[in-house]
Amino acid sequence: MGVGSSVAYAASKGALITMTLSLARALGPEIRVNCICPGFIQGDWLEQGLGSDAYQAAKASVEASSPLQVACTPDMIAEGILYFVCGGTMW
Repeated sequence: MGVGSSVAYAASKGALITMTLSLARALGPEIRVNCICPGFIQGDWLEQGLGSDAYQAAKASVEASSPLQVACTPDMIAEGILYFVCGGTMW
């Protein structure tokens, strides 16, 4: 979900999703095309960039609006990538 100050970010993420759909339609079913587009990722880098108070507020907001009530971690992203590259899935 975009916020008012992140128009370029939202546009680029939307473009990536649209490109993925287009490539999947053009190359499938022989070649599968997927993308992982995480938003807020917990980590020291983001906390240092935002400052501790703003980071904690953003994390709480993400958790409150997430269906699973969690903010994503780098390990969660890695698990998603491994799902696609390790085989054994039709996706």
